[in-house]
Amino acid sequence: MTNLKLTSLHQNREKNILFRVDMYAFQEDGIHVIYCPALDLSAYENTEDAAKKAFESILDENINYWMNKGTLYDDLKEHGWQVKGKSRRQIKAPSRAYMMEKNEALRDITQNKKYTEYSRDVCFPETA
Repeated sequence: MTNLKLTSLHQNREKNILFRVDMYAFQEDGIHVIYCPALDLSAYENTEDAAKKAFESILDENINYWMNKGTLYDDLKEHGWQVKGKSRRQIKAPSRAYMMEKNEALRDITQNKKYTEYSRDVCFPETA
């Protein structure tokens, strides 16, 4: 598999917080899968490029949903993120060690599949 590089970021008119998350690309039954364990989001398609585009769409849809429902930071906390502050958010993604302990899907990928690991930038609104 090639090393995927995702460049688009979720943007809005508010202040944004930029950080990096680990991503995993692998094939299962001939289907290309992109998985982000820190957000527990995945996308799949027939090609890597199509899976990458599908992931971008799913990420944007989820961020918009979380923002509209006012649940962005609650959802992040449920996935092991550290979220502090109200007027100025401080957000830290869960560590790889934490994800390996808590995330069964990630353990399955790293122990049973041929995968490519890479990092990508994600942008969240500072206010939610």
